[in-house]
Amino acid sequence: HKVKILTKENENAKVEITTMQATIANLTEQVDTYLGAQQMVDILTNKNLSLEDQVRELQETVDNLKDRQIEQLQHVISDHERTILKFRETVKNIQFQNEQCKKQIEKYDEQLKLVGSVQSIEFKVKIVETKTYGEIIENEF
Repeated sequence: HKVKILTKENENAKVEITTMQATIANLTEQVDTYLGAQQMVDILTNKNLSLEDQVRELQETVDNLKDRQIEQLQHVISDHERTILKFRETVKNIQFQNEQCKKQIEKYDEQLKLVGSVQSIEFKVKIVETKTYGEIIENEF
């Protein structure tokens, strides 16, 4: 009778051992899966950190390029403003010279009206030359 009990206990122990071995195999598989997932999380975390650093560096580069572009554009604007001012000053000077020439021509015209003699022919030629010069300047505008 004791043999039957021991045999029964032995069979129960074998079943229990088989169940425990299956449980151990299942748990081992879960641990392996977890470790693989943990490694993947670590790899992805490192890649994410690396990408964040790259994004930060690229943003700094973009900001620096924008700053340089703004600085260059401000320099170009400043150059254009100086050129415009020089042009305006030149136009003003030429207009002044033109006015002076017109006044001189008017003065010569008045003198021509007063002088009617043969001696004034040379003077008249000079006035015509001055008029022509004034017209040339005026036509340049």
